[in-house]
Amino acid sequence: MKNRSHKNVGLLVAAFSFIFVSLFSFATPVAAQDEVVNCDTLAKGESSEDSGTIHIAITSGLLDDVTYTYILDRLDNAENHGNSAGFVLKVDSLGSVLSQEKYQNLAQRLLDSPLETGLWVGQNRAQARGGVAELARVVDKVGVTPDSAIGDVGEPRLEENFGKPLNPALLEGSLNGDEAVTAGIAVGPRSNPSIKQFLITFDKYETITCLNATGSAEIRPTTVAETSSLPIGPQFFHSAASPEIAYLFLFLGLGLLLFEFYTAGVGIAGLLGAGLFVLSCYGLYLLPINTWALVLIFIALFLFAIDIQTNLPGFYSIIGLAAFTIGSVFLFDDMSMSKITLVIGLVSAALYVYTAMPSMVRTRFSTPTIGRSWMIGHDGKAQTAISPKGTVLVNDVPWLAITNRATPIREGDAIKVTGIDHLTLEVEPLEGAAKDYRDRS
Repeated sequence: MKNRSHKNVGLLVAAFSFIFVSLFSFATPVAAQDEVVNCDTLAKGESSEDSGTIHIAITSGLLDDVTYTYILDRLDNAENHGNSAGFVLKVDSLGSVLSQEKYQNLAQRLLDSPLETGLWVGQNRAQARGGVAELARVVDKVGVTPDSAIGDVGEPRLEENFGKPLNPALLEGSLNGDEAVTAGIAVGPRSNPSIKQFLITFDKYETITCLNATGSAEIRPTTVAETSSLPIGPQFFHSAASPEIAYLFLFLGLGLLLFEFYTAGVGIAGLLGAGLFVLSCYGLYLLPINTWALVLIFIALFLFAIDIQTNLPGFYSIIGLAAFTIGSVFLFDDMSMSKITLVIGLVSAALYVYTAMPSMVRTRFSTPTIGRSWMIGHDGKAQTAISPKGTVLVNDVPWLAITNRATPIREGDAIKVTGIDHLTLEVEPLEGAAKDYRDRS
């Protein structure tokens, strides 16, 4: 019995000794594994960590030829980079205006890229619609901020067996960030409020724990996020290809050219108008437009010119404004301008016809440089009844006229010009008209 007690005591001692030795032997490795670097050292780049670079290409506006070239260039650069950890396309776009060939090529390049690729819709109220939303099929990960939207794909541009299957939710409408996560389109478990949290989902994105100045532990990324955006030159042409800018450039260009036509010379307005018109043509060439609507806008400017010539906005101006309104509303096919831009264009056109151009013409042609005094004493014909105002034809050119006597002039009666007040002719009936003092012997 005694030997048995000694034996039990010996077993207990041996067990406690094993536990003590085990804890002591593992103490040093655990401490080494949890060793934390200083955040200041990490910020200065003195850490030995090198986890590569994730390349982020920032785009906004419609996906057009300019952004197509830019995205492929950035993707090539990322793939040729020595230590790339991924490629992200950060978007805020209402759709694509690329040809089917170019769109297919872009989707194929993203699908075949050896890098892990992502589509991020953010930061504030960003959108990915149409062909841009459909790119979710060919990237590895999608992130959408809670107040952003993705969807409204419309008619799919890629075949059914191309990349991942198209989520039906993208066809039915647009989804915000949380809805996109629930539908399995965006990464979860919840939508990403910042791009940093989206990048953490990439396989090669790495972090390290460091101590800040207060001694608290922080998690800092060792993978570098390198962002890029369109250079100034391409960005200028990309902006010209947006519906709002192309429309405003078209109206301003044509308006300035018409203005220059009535100033009897070529100046800054003409050169600026020509430049804006060329840029609008570039944008309209890339955008889907209704040709008949564009023709209506040109007809409207021609009708404006007729009434501006008479310095009397009337029938032609009304028809011109109606044509301009219809052309503006239906100019773009399968896309629309913002209502603010449309209202600005229509109001500016009305002011241009009824206020700006008549004032300019009266001021310009009432100067001694380009006078009309030679018409005094000339005969003409009443184009409309003049009682006391109307229009007359002098050398087959219509002019606003006013009679200088109480007797009204009937339409078609012969008249004589007796004076000029700016661009308004003072006239009297030819029969019985007083003899001008300059014609007296």
